[in-house]
Amino acid sequence: MKDYYLNVSELRSAAAYYVRHFPIEAQNSVQIADHAVNNEFIIPYTGDLSRWIPLGKPVADWLHNPTNDPEFTWGINRHWHMLDLGKAYLMNGKPEYVTAFMQHFRSWREQNPVL
Repeated sequence: MKDYYLNVSELRSAAAYYVRHFPIEAQNSVQIADHAVNNEFIIPYTGDLSRWIPLGKPVADWLHNPTNDPEFTWGINRHWHMLDLGKAYLMNGKPEYVTAFMQHFRSWREQNPVL
């Protein structure tokens, strides 16, 4: 049976293709990842995409909502930035992207325990 996962070489090739053929999107992914490392986010569908919103340091507060928009809480907890952390890591190999990914996942689980 065919393995549907990419190996390391294929992942690196895909990242190089992304940078070469989609340079603006690749740059945006790195920008989002760089801000996510600092727990700063722009949340799609909230009506305010003009500023990076800090969610605390050293651990992000996933329940913090500095707006009156309930979509903010829903949006931040969808973790769209995690895809960009992965893309940025494949493009640049910076370990802080992996560290942020794991810290965000673990802190979210800690702040949102299963009932």
